[in-house]
Formats: sequence, structure tokens, C-alpha cells
Amino acid sequence: MSIDIQFLSFITMMIIGVYLGAMFDTNERLIGRFNGNTFLNFLFQFLFWLSQALIVFFCLVKINNGQVHLYFILMIIFGFWIYCSCCRTFYQSLLERLIMIVSQIIYIIKQMIYVMIVKPLIIFYQVVIAIVGFIILFGKKILILLIRPIVWVLRLICRLLPKNVKKYLVSMAGIYSKIENMINKQKR
Repeated sequence: MSIDIQFLSFITMMIIGVYLGAMFDTNERLIGRFNGNTFLNFLFQFLFWLSQALIVFFCLVKINNGQVHLYFILMIIFGFWIYCSCCRTFYQSLLERLIMIVSQIIYIIKQMIYVMIVKPLIIFYQVVIAIVGFIILFGKKILILLIRPIVWVLRLICRLLPKNVKKYLVSMAGIYSKIENMINKQKR
């Protein structure tokens, strides 16, 4: 490995140390919400550190074909120390602002979805229910208005019928019920 590649690897590992410090703070800020659930916390921490190890190895492969030396690990630690001593407070305040901005954007998107999609669907549902209710109520009123004159006419006819015809109709109704009972017994 030439001196240029070693120097480039040296500087890159120091930058990766700063990067790992920033990602560590980001991970602690974002994944810290899962402290109650041990399994999720373990899973996210494992995936985080696995992805960071893959990123570091990918950088090593691109720079010096994946050769690992002790001074590379020391430079990662040195870069992490540089981050902690010089950049940590600035990055954490920047991260908080970024989280606040993303939270506001998500809130605005949720409100837009609610106003543009959910609220119109609710209003449409309420209008449909009101229209169906009105149609049912109106249909009942019309049905009552149509049946009432027929009932009046039938009552009038029933009052005008002689007593003999009324007795005949009642006996016919009795015969009908007897026939219906016989048919039902035969079906069983």
C-alpha cells in the first residue's frame, strides 16, 4: 500500500470517526424513544451498528481494498474524540432543529391529508346518510298517504256491506286458514 493510500485511509478513518460520533448521537436521540421495549431497542441498536460497520468497511474497501490496520482503528477513535470535544453541542442543536422541522412538516402533511381526504369523506358519508334517511322518511310518508285512502275506502265498503256478506267473508277467511294449515301439515 502506497503512502498516498495510507494517508488517504488515515484521513478517511478520522472523518469516519467524526461521522460515527454524529450517528451515535442521532441514534441515541431517535431510538431512545424505544427504551420501554427491550426487544425493539435491541433490534434497532443491532441494525444501527451493523449498518455503521458496513459503511466503515465499504469506505475501507473503496480506499485501500479493505485492509484494516491498528492505526485506522485509532484514527476512528481520534475522530470520535474530535467530534465529542468540538462538534457535539453544535450537531446536537442542529439535530434538534432538524427534528423540529421534520416534525412540523409531518404535522402539516397529516393536517393536509385530514383536510383534503378524511374530512371530505366524513362529510360525504354524513350527506349520504342524511339523504338516505330523508328518502326513507319521505318514502314512509308517501306510502302512508297512498295507503290511507285505500284503508278509508275499504272501511267504507265494509260498513256498507250487509251482515250476511260479512259473515260469508269471515267464514271464507276461516276456510282459507284451514286450507293453509292442511298444506303446511302435508309439507312436514
